[in-house]
Amino acid sequence: MSDAKIVGGRFNLEEVKIEGRVTIRQGDKILVNNTRNHFVDAGLKSIISIIISGNMYSNTGGKYNLPSNSWNIYLGSNTTTPTVTTMTELMAPIGAAPGTPPNSKSITSIHDGTPDGDWYAIWQATWNPGTVSGTVGEAALYMKNSDKNTFQWGTGYSYDPPVTMTSRVSSADGDFSSFIINTALPLTVDWKIRWYFS
Repeated sequence: MSDAKIVGGRFNLEEVKIEGRVTIRQGDKILVNNTRNHFVDAGLKSIISIIISGNMYSNTGGKYNLPSNSWNIYLGSNTTTPTVTTMTELMAPIGAAPGTPPNSKSITSIHDGTPDGDWYAIWQATWNPGTVSGTVGEAALYMKNSDKNTFQWGTGYSYDPPVTMTSRVSSADGDFSSFIINTALPLTVDWKIRWYFS
C-alpha cells in the first residue's frame, strides 16, 4: 500500500505527489537508506514537456527519444554544495565527467498502481569491485530530458533531447553521510521514482 491517505474509503485524489527515493549499498550493507532526492529544473521540465506534447510524425523514420532511452546514474565526491534547481551536473564526478558509468544497469521494477494508487519504477546501477574509488558525497540520475515547453509541441523529424541531470542526492543537503567506497565490494544504487495519490 502506498502512503496515500484514504478519505471516506477511497484515496484522496485531490493531490498527486512525485518523489524520488535513493538507496545505496555495498555488498549487503546499506549505506544510504531510502533517502529523498532533489529534482532539478531539467527533470521537472521534461515531465511537463511530455505531458504538453502534441504529436510526432515523420516520413523519414524519425523518432522521439524519451527519458529512459539513455539514462545513467553517476557518483560524485562533493560534500559541500547543496542542490539547487539550476544544477545540470554533479559538482565533482568520480571519473571523467559526467562520471564513471556503472558496469551494469537495469530497471528492476515497474509497479502498476491501479490497485493501490502508487506508481513507480526503480532504476538500478552497479559498479563492480574496484571500478570506482574515493569518497561518495553526491549521486545523480541522468536522463534524456525534453526541453520543449510550447503547448502541443511536435516535430516532423527526429527529436533527441540531451542527457542531463534529472535529480540529485548529496551529503551537503543532509540526505546521507558521505562514505568511502570499499573497493573490494560491488556498489549498487537503486533510484526509485514514484507518482502516487496523496
